[in-house]
Amino acid sequence: MSVFKNGSVWLKADFHLHTRADKGFDYDGDENDFVKAYVDQLKSEDIGLGVITNHNKFDKDEFNKLRKQAAKNNSYLFPGIEFSLKEGIHILIVFNDKWYKGHENNIQDFLNSAFYGIANADIPPYPNSKFDLNETVDKLNQIGHDYFIIMAHVDADSGLFNVFSGRTLDAFVQHESFNRVLGVQKSGNKDNYDRLCSLTNRQLACVEGTDNAEKGIDAIGKGRITYIKIGDFNFQAVKYALTDINDRIRS
Repeated sequence: MSVFKNGSVWLKADFHLHTRADKGFDYDGDENDFVKAYVDQLKSEDIGLGVITNHNKFDKDEFNKLRKQAAKNNSYLFPGIEFSLKEGIHILIVFNDKWYKGHENNIQDFLNSAFYGIANADIPPYPNSKFDLNETVDKLNQIGHDYFIIMAHVDADSGLFNVFSGRTLDAFVQHESFNRVLGVQKSGNKDNYDRLCSLTNRQLACVEGTDNAEKGIDAIGKGRITYIKIGDFNFQAVKYALTDINDRIRS
C-alpha cells in the first residue's frame, strides 16, 4: 500500500548513509545477510527516505539490491556520494536515476575523472579530488542529468566553515556553482548558518544524516532527525522540498 494514498506525508529522512561498499564501514556479519540487516535497521528507525553516500564511490550493484529491499518496506533510497573536493571539503551529491540506469554508471565515470591519477580514492583517509566546486559542477553539468549538492557536516574539520573563513568563504559561496547547493548537513552553529544564508541571499535547508561509516548498521537513525514532506518517491519531489523549507522540512 502506498504511503501517499492520501497525498503528501511527512517522512523521517537520512541524507548521509554509508554502506558495506564503503571501505571505512564497520560490518562483520555474513555477506549474504547485509542487505536485509541494513534495511531492517532503516525500518526499525522508521526512516522513509535515505541517501546512500559512500566516500568517493558508487557501487551500483549494492545500491540496486538495497533499494529493492527497502521498497518492500515502503522506504526509498536515492543514489549519492560523499565527495572530497580539492580544498578538502566534503560534499554530498544526490543524483536522479538517469545517472545509473541500464548499462550506465555515470556516477562512477564522474569519480574516475575527478580522481584520475590519484590512488585509493575510496580508502580512508580519502584523498582530495582534482576538482574544486566550480570544476565539479561543470563536469556534472556536462554529463547532463539532474543532481543537487548538500554541504556535509559543515562544522567538522572537513566541513565548510573550518576549511574556509573570511573572504575565502565569501568567494566560495558567492560563485554561481554554489547555486547547486540546496542544503547543509549537521549544522549546529547558528551564527555560521545565518552568515551563509546572508552571503547566498537565500535560506538553505538544514538536514541531518547518520554518517555511519565507522559505526556500521546499528548507528543508522541515531542522533538528530530530519522530516521531509513529499507526495511521491521521486527526485523532483525531494528537490522541491529542499527549496520550500518552511513548509516541507522540519528538524
